[in-house]
Amino acid sequence: MEQLAAEWEEALEDEFCCQVDLGQCQNFSGNYDIHDLRRIFDNLASNAAKYADPQGAVKLQIQTQENRVWIRQRNKMRVRSEGQVESHKIGLESVRQIAEEYSGEMKVEQTDMTFEVEIGLEAVELSSKIMP
Repeated sequence: MEQLAAEWEEALEDEFCCQVDLGQCQNFSGNYDIHDLRRIFDNLASNAAKYADPQGAVKLQIQTQENRVWIRQRNKMRVRSEGQVESHKIGLESVRQIAEEYSGEMKVEQTDMTFEVEIGLEAVELSSKIMP
């Protein structure tokens, strides 16, 4: 998780003030496909790069709780100019599908000013994840 958070920050740090909180991410074990985790973090970074306000911080928090890892991203929304294309939410839908593969969930809260996404992934046995 530390490596993925560092890569997320590296993708955004030139344009945004990034704040990463791993203080509640304790050692845990679980079988996750690294490609799935990378897709989550890549989609979160891409979403922030397109829609976050560069004047505000983009915050990432990762915490563990029992048999779940929680990934939260929060940012101030960029002011939309007229004619700006709104998101089709394809990346977020991809994240939701990955979360569901791990008996998890994804919640999105959005206002005109802020965007927050929370992803919960259950630590699963490798054999119980549906492999393509």
